[in-house]
Amino acid sequence: MVNILSKRLYQVLVGCLVLSLLSATVPVTTCASETTYETNSWITVQYIGSAPGMDEYRGWDQDFGWTHTFNSTGKIIYDAQLTIQAWDVDSADGEQDHVYVDSILVGALTGENETWMESVFPIDPSQIYDDSTLNVWLDIDVPQTGFNVTIDYSQLRTHWDWIAPVGNSTDDTGMLKDVYGVQETVYAVGSGFPADVDIDIYVVPDLQWTLDMAIPADVSSDGINTVHTDVNGTFGPVLIWPSFLTWGEYDVVFDIEQDGIYTEYLEQYTDAVDDPNHPGFTVKRLVGGEILSVNPLQTLAPYIVAVATIVGTIAILHRKRYL
Repeated sequence: MVNILSKRLYQVLVGCLVLSLLSATVPVTTCASETTYETNSWITVQYIGSAPGMDEYRGWDQDFGWTHTFNSTGKIIYDAQLTIQAWDVDSADGEQDHVYVDSILVGALTGENETWMESVFPIDPSQIYDDSTLNVWLDIDVPQTGFNVTIDYSQLRTHWDWIAPVGNSTDDTGMLKDVYGVQETVYAVGSGFPADVDIDIYVVPDLQWTLDMAIPADVSSDGINTVHTDVNGTFGPVLIWPSFLTWGEYDVVFDIEQDGIYTEYLEQYTDAVDDPNHPGFTVKRLVGGEILSVNPLQTLAPYIVAVATIVGTIAILHRKRYL
């Protein structure tokens, strides 16, 4: 109908170029990605501006597709959307160009005669988690009524964040545990950490934690413990405080950078604390088979009152006897 409009410029941080080795005449697929930090999370936009089948005026017997990628390893995806800019989608006249993602129909292109317009499709994050790819397929002119369309570009926008590493106090089997008697031992487990690295583990008095604060001295009897993560970024259970323990409320700090500072590491990982806002675990005294609270007066208060009452009564009776 008319010549295709020139493409708009697109600012990128990282570009990629995939060349076909079949022949010098095979079309080239070009893509570029930009990642920005917004409101405590990340936005990654991958833009494909050229691929086999794009920039061509195609009809019902010229369906084609392309592939977006997003590395979902170690990430949580909040939402994603696919945007496709197309030329000459005559929606008002009944043109139907169906868009499939991983063989699932997500909708149809929308537009107007001889006009560039974007169509936006919400994407289920599970489709990206599956293999970190999104295979897009365009079924042109489904009823085969003679409509044609041109694709300018495709854009995958992914809203995500890193999965925070998690560390917890446990027993020797790895079962979570947050109350110990003084005669017990404390172990720890962790997941979501960098793979194949050493991490320092501290046992410190309970604190309110903020980034860039210094980690206090380890108070356990064996000092700072160092553990090595496996290929999945996990470890444990590892012994971090052998018996006997000391009464108190404690946090377990997992220092990834081994610098003694509770901080972020490579913008991906943040040092972990068993519980940043509450005690990670508590050590209580074991008396007569029962664990007493950290403050023994709180537990013994009723008994102290009873004894005081008895002693007072005896004193009063003793005074009356000699009056």
